[in-house]
Amino acid sequence: MISDCWRSSTPHSIIFARPVGSASPNESTRSNCSMRFPDSNQRSPGNELSWDWSAVARNAGPLGAGLWITLLLTVAAVTLGTATGLLLFAMRRLAPAPIRVVSLVLVDVFRSLPILVTLIWLFFCLPILSGGVLRPSPFWVATIGLALNFAALYAEILRSAYDSIPHGQVEAAYGLQFTRTQFLLHVALPEAAWRSLAPRSARS
Repeated sequence: MISDCWRSSTPHSIIFARPVGSASPNESTRSNCSMRFPDSNQRSPGNELSWDWSAVARNAGPLGAGLWITLLLTVAAVTLGTATGLLLFAMRRLAPAPIRVVSLVLVDVFRSLPILVTLIWLFFCLPILSGGVLRPSPFWVATIGLALNFAALYAEILRSAYDSIPHGQVEAAYGLQFTRTQFLLHVALPEAAWRSLAPRSARS
């Protein structure tokens, strides 16, 4: 049988009224089951919050080491991811059709995979698949996993920046007898890198 009202044992409890239309035994039960809120001026000592900055000073060594590892990991992952993204972009624009397909598949796979799944596969499954030959350290697992994800994103950013180059520049380059490689290295890639600076910085 459902009780007339429910009362929590916490000091900030809310007493809920019975549903509309339900019969109550007496008037006292109806008054006891009204909704009541705690007074905002009544605060228990356990609810007072304060900042204890001495904890930061006591743990300055581990916090500093963690900050250094984070910065090192960021620089390594962004550098490796940028180089890999440039390689994937060049494979997609200059390489033969089979290699372009491989580049497209790699970009789509690592863009779709969550970073955590990539890290788990690299840390746990790579040693099993390689027969114990490849056992990277946790730092390099994090570096490679983050770099692969960033490389796939950066390759797509470069592709969209390349496609946004005005067609007049393409015609001018070919009118000057530029080869496709020369156009990519001297015209398209510098401008695509400039146009991709903002989204690349946001992803970094």
